[in-house]
Amino acid sequence: ISAFRAILTGSGGLHARYSRCSRRENVCRTQLRKHSRDQPSDNTVHFRCFSLPHRTLISVSGQDTTSFLQGIITNDMALLEEDAVCVMYAHILSVQGRTLYDIILYSLKGNPDGFNGVLLECDSTVQDSIMQLLKVYKIRRKVNFSLCPSLSLWALLPQNKAAVLGQSKPDVTAADKVLVLEQDPRTELVGWRMITSCQNNPHEIISACREGNTEEYHRHRYEIGIKPLVLLLRIILTMTLQATIPDWWPKKK
Repeated sequence: ISAFRAILTGSGGLHARYSRCSRRENVCRTQLRKHSRDQPSDNTVHFRCFSLPHRTLISVSGQDTTSFLQGIITNDMALLEEDAVCVMYAHILSVQGRTLYDIILYSLKGNPDGFNGVLLECDSTVQDSIMQLLKVYKIRRKVNFSLCPSLSLWALLPQNKAAVLGQSKPDVTAADKVLVLEQDPRTELVGWRMITSCQNNPHEIISACREGNTEEYHRHRYEIGIKPLVLLLRIILTMTLQATIPDWWPKKK
């Protein structure tokens, strides 16, 4: 009997100790849940904004804008007439039908200012050549061209790469200051394109945004294989010329 009482007493002691541990664990869990509720949950996607001074915007307007551009680019201008499409990637062709420059076209249909033309984005090193080419192609077309120095172009990249693949759109806090905000038509990995006035700061337009170094954007662009067509054409031309020059050709000293 004494042995049986000892077992019961021991079991009661174990049970008491187990109950105390359970109560302590429940208290810890309650405090943890309360602490978790007190912490603010931030699901906002943070973006990095990169200024693109190496890119130029050209305004193309007039009643013949669509038909004019249709004859000199590699893409279908009818796509920009659709409500769901506001941006398009294309190449400008030469008279012989060869690729000259890569461009991005932004449709401004439904713009609050009443301007229903197209903005043409190109490399700044070839802006004069493109302007001259557009004037050559014009030939009695009712279309006008002009540079847009009052507008600034920005690239927006989420800090989290998973957010890029999820196509997270920037949270705009001042929509009246945004002329264009569209995903880059080349690939979602390049993020978003934003066009606004030079007087506006992206911090005033996009929430959870910080300005990044343009060189960082170039590094990211090269890592995913997006290189300027102007540079590629120069490399191809140089390699072609070097390949056609015979070894016995006199070299400059």
